[in-house]
Amino acid sequence: MKRVIELRIDNFRECIKLSQRAVFVGLSVAALVQYLSAHYQGDVLPAIPLFSVEFTSLQSLQVALLILYIGAGLVACFSATRAFSILTSIDDPVIKAELARYPSIIATSIIYSAPLAGALLGSGMLLMMEMTPYDGFREFFLYVLVSSPFFVALQFGGRIYRIKNVVTSGSTMTPEDSSL
Repeated sequence: MKRVIELRIDNFRECIKLSQRAVFVGLSVAALVQYLSAHYQGDVLPAIPLFSVEFTSLQSLQVALLILYIGAGLVACFSATRAFSILTSIDDPVIKAELARYPSIIATSIIYSAPLAGALLGSGMLLMMEMTPYDGFREFFLYVLVSSPFFVALQFGGRIYRIKNVVTSGSTMTPEDSSL
């Protein structure tokens, strides 16, 4: 049984690391979107910093960034939900509390996750607004579809953060309670 717990601990850490890396990729896309929206003059697209990559059209650049953004969001979502699942499968409250304290930008309080969510979801919205004409419902649906993986990843990170608080406070509340 000890080996199973060690595997769960390792898997939890790897899931958190992968989710965090995917969020950093999403933040990189957000920075690129902000940079390009500020420096695009209409004639020539600026080269992407650090990579010296040049695109032939704004649309090809937007599609590439959108694919990268969606992919990073899906990886972050999968990893965060897997980390939460692994954490809730551990019965020992001391191990669970220590794992929930694992340093991560994903599993943080609202003070840190709110600006992170704003940057991630706002850049997705900016990217979608530049690619599609606004017609109300369709635009809103596409935006929700594109940004929902990051939203779900941050929600599960918040649940991991709250597990730490529940376990360390001695509460009888379980992670499955609806109040979490």
